Amino acid sequence: LLLKFASAPIAMPPEPGATAFCRKCGRPRKGHPKTHCAEGAVAEAAPSVPKSRHDRQKEKDPAAPKPPTSAYFVFVGENRATVQAELGGRQKELYEELGRRWQAQSEADRGTYKAKFQKNVDKYEAELLEYRHSGAEAAFLRKRKAAKEAAGTAAAGPSSGGAASSSSAPRPLAADSGLLPPPPAKKSRVAAV
Repeated sequence: LLLKFASAPIAMPPEPGATAFCRKCGRPRKGHPKTHCAEGAVAEAAPSVPKSRHDRQKEKDPAAPKPPTSAYFVFVGENRATVQAELGGRQKELYEELGRRWQAQSEADRGTYKAKFQKNVDKYEAELLEYRHSGAEAAFLRKRKAAKEAAGTAAAGPSSGGAASSSSAPRPLAADSGLLPPPPAKKSRVAAV
């Protein structure tokens, strides 16, 4: 009985004791370097590509003011030591108890923590305004942009001109360079009378 599952052949695992070879250079894989070969010499490792959203997040300025924590975390900050002294247990139990105590708080009691949170928000906004007007944010953004451009040119490889070009002028399109013929003229839709 012959069944057709897919048009591509199914790869079978190698037999025990069989030698596996590198697809790029043809050398046996046993003892082969992890980076693949290019014309007999070991090539440089490619830059790593971020695998998750967390790895791709933008770099943050360490000099920027930190945003305030919520009213709940103000409560946790003030009550963690006393609850830990009472329980003396693991972190999970500690935070479960803090969550229960937060839920048991009345709106009036929570209001004190919300007022402290609002005070922290006002302080943060003032610090952020001062940070932005001082020019520190603009300097950090310029530095990050320059690093990104340097990484982009390094990943693209050496330039064809021999020397690295510092200008960011766009390259001409193929149609602008005269390599392609001009597009055909549009036909008029008006009927000839």
